[in-house]
Amino acid sequence: MPTFRKSYYDGMGHREQCHDFALSFFSDNRELKILNEYLCDKEYFLTIKLHPASIDNSLLFPNFSNIKIFNNLEYASLNVQNYSFVSCFDVLITDYSSIYFDWVLLDRPLAFTIDDIDEYSEERGFVFDNPLEYMPGEIIHSQKEFYNFIEKLSGDADNYVLQRKQIREYAHSTKWNGDACKKIAEYTGLLAP
Repeated sequence: MPTFRKSYYDGMGHREQCHDFALSFFSDNRELKILNEYLCDKEYFLTIKLHPASIDNSLLFPNFSNIKIFNNLEYASLNVQNYSFVSCFDVLITDYSSIYFDWVLLDRPLAFTIDDIDEYSEERGFVFDNPLEYMPGEIIHSQKEFYNFIEKLSGDADNYVLQRKQIREYAHSTKWNGDACKKIAEYTGLLAP
């Protein structure tokens, strides 16, 4: 599940350009075909849910047996709300989307694709000064690292149990007594204590 990147609007309010594909290091359909064959061999299925504000580019990709790209219209036609389907999956691969704060409640493997972290930081920015400190999962910069992560899953390796627990305790603490937003704003410096 990718987060929203950027879009440019012309004077008429039409979106002209948008980067919205979660696996940007798979640069063409040939590479996606190879990934699909690999997933078939592993008996894994990859579901990519585009961000609701992203331009629908799911029609640009051919149909694959083990990769499905969903847009918001498809989810709406199935009467599925964002987040209501999350618990059906075994692993979350995201970039900078806040969905992982909810995902840590499931205590399942997690990976972050951060091949454009510098560009994203410049254009959109992060809530935290050092976002990597708040990413309790495998960090993926490249296609090779993506495949390595899948291989680790095959071996049931999960090296981030403690980090997920720490983020879960931080993000979902009951000690905040209803003041979670205020406490996070104070912690990040967005609001004076």
